Amino acid sequence: MLSPSPRYSRIEEGARGAARGRYSALAAQLRHFFKYSQVGLASLATDVGVYSLLHVLGVEPLLSNCVSRPAGGLVCFALNQYWTFGNRGRKRVEVQFLRFWCVFGVSLLLSQVFLGILYYVMGGDRYVAKLTAEGLVFVFNFLCLKYWTFR
Repeated sequence: MLSPSPRYSRIEEGARGAARGRYSALAAQLRHFFKYSQVGLASLATDVGVYSLLHVLGVEPLLSNCVSRPAGGLVCFALNQYWTFGNRGRKRVEVQFLRFWCVFGVSLLLSQVFLGILYYVMGGDRYVAKLTAEGLVFVFNFLCLKYWTFR
């Protein structure tokens, strides 16, 4: 009976190692996305809480959004920086903070556009419009924060 050649065993082991590496990378990506989603819920709760308070006070939806999103943004930055992506010292906190607010400014603009269209143009409910707008910018924020702000 012939035994497998040592070369074949090394190739087979290399293929198994590569597969483990791909699985490990995918697991890390999913872990980041899951943590980001949990932080997103805390940020959204802050955002919608302030948005609702401003609604009770009679403030228009677009102005409410301009105030409530930054409140949620502070929660988002703090939790993502220390828990989701971890402060590994690759970038100073000041640099991350500046990059975060650049991304946040673009996402606020997108949120305003979506909210304006959904509420004023389409005549939707202000809370449904707000939550839909936030859902639409969710993935944009994740990708920008992961690959630019906190890398």
